Amino acid sequence: MHMEMINVEFSSMPKYQALSYTWGSPETTKTIAVNGALVEVQQNLHDALFNLIELPEWEDAICIDQQNLQERTSQVRLMDFIYTRAQRVLIWLGLPRPGFEQFKKNWATFPTDILNSAELNSFEDSVFEDPGKWNFFEEWLFENDYWNRVWIVQEIGLSRKLAVCTGYGTIQWEDLFPAISRFNPRDNKFLLIGALNEKRAHRHGDSNRLETLLEDFRYAKCQEPRDKIYGFLGLAHDCEDGSIEADYSKPLFDVYVDVINFFNRQRPLLTDHNGHNRAAKVVRFSQLVQRLLGHDSTPISRMNQAQIVLAIGTVGGTILHVGPTFHELYSSSAVYKEWKRSFGKYYSSPADIQMLREANEAYEEILFHNLGTVTANVHSINPLVFESSGTLLSGGWNSALCRDAVEKIALEVSKGNALNIPIRCAREELIDLSASTPTARLFIGSGLLLGLGPPQAAEGDLLCQFDRTNVVAILRKEEAEDIYRLIGGADLSTGHLEKQMPVVPTADTKTMAIRMDIRTLHKLSSPF
Repeated sequence: MHMEMINVEFSSMPKYQALSYTWGSPETTKTIAVNGALVEVQQNLHDALFNLIELPEWEDAICIDQQNLQERTSQVRLMDFIYTRAQRVLIWLGLPRPGFEQFKKNWATFPTDILNSAELNSFEDSVFEDPGKWNFFEEWLFENDYWNRVWIVQEIGLSRKLAVCTGYGTIQWEDLFPAISRFNPRDNKFLLIGALNEKRAHRHGDSNRLETLLEDFRYAKCQEPRDKIYGFLGLAHDCEDGSIEADYSKPLFDVYVDVINFFNRQRPLLTDHNGHNRAAKVVRFSQLVQRLLGHDSTPISRMNQAQIVLAIGTVGGTILHVGPTFHELYSSSAVYKEWKRSFGKYYSSPADIQMLREANEAYEEILFHNLGTVTANVHSINPLVFESSGTLLSGGWNSALCRDAVEKIALEVSKGNALNIPIRCAREELIDLSASTPTARLFIGSGLLLGLGPPQAAEGDLLCQFDRTNVVAILRKEEAEDIYRLIGGADLSTGHLEKQMPVVPTADTKTMAIRMDIRTLHKLSSPF
């Protein structure tokens, strides 16, 4: 296959198509000639180029030098413009496997046949003369890896005209989507396609915000972790000002910092309490971003320490007693009996003691089978290294008094002068964050709380939970001051029993406002 690549200016108003596809396995490649030079491309792209050449065509694997970091960064920043300006975006789902002889015959008339048929309830619906002829859609269309790819969200969402292509013809998206919506595919695969259609249909609305896109398409896959963020910038209306841009030379932690700072600057829709909204959601959002970027987003220096964020959480209770490690509990009859006896030292009601025993039994079972997963929630946070300052606010979670106090603190944080704590370590100091947390210990808390905490947890420490997360902060009051310091993160057993529900904010729930440097937020909300 011989191809010519040309450079054109957008000002010349070129007519071209943009290809939307998945690269496929790197182990299967074909050789093509581009401007006389031999270039290796993966099989799926080769199939697309062989079948789809009509107008000049733009596709990323050839038109971008993927090995040139500077070129890749500059081209990715143009990606939304490229797909918006295309005459048409072509979705290439790949060729169906050999043996689908009826595919070619049925593909071109598929939308008309489906929409003109009687009501379709399943792939095997008997209303068809030959219902088996549609079975290929279950595997080829709904199970196609294409729908899980990060970049297609933007490519589909920005397209002016959109078509789905095979080697046997092209069907316009506006014809295809109503037809496939008549199916009832297994495993809710249609929901992925439906979500993409929804974003495209409302691409000019305010729902296309970075925060929402990252949440809605958190399942999407890519090889480059930065693309879990950069792949949505062109579709997100709140990123049009360039306040966050693709840069593949940045370490993953710096990408994390960029996204968190962007999140804190944004004003949510229909709210006059921007500071309260951001502070209530930042821990959950931090956890989401870390999951997207992966383990390698761990910071290695203190260069970003001075950037302060504000988080608010609900005070769930106080630690009453710190007990043994799970290993000690499981290994010694004496330790086990002493732990069980301690319930009666802190609770006098037989009903409460019974609930603690039930919770303890359920938690033991979880720890026995999932100790590694549970202890991932337990962190030791050294206040000499990870800076924080907590304030217990007046008024309940949603009271005007509490919200006004949060807004005032948020304003101070935005000025960068909210953390009046002496810097105890040189900013350039490298800190080993890979060291494992020392053995976690069981604890009993007020409000029938039970959980695992770091060994430095002590009686009187506060337990603070964050909206829609499993993150639990342990805070300790400074002597002679009304300031609390983060000293660790814990895992709570609440929610394992129907009788013992998780702590949820109410009108009377106490609120803790925690100012911390961005590395502390990263440490506290780490899902790994």
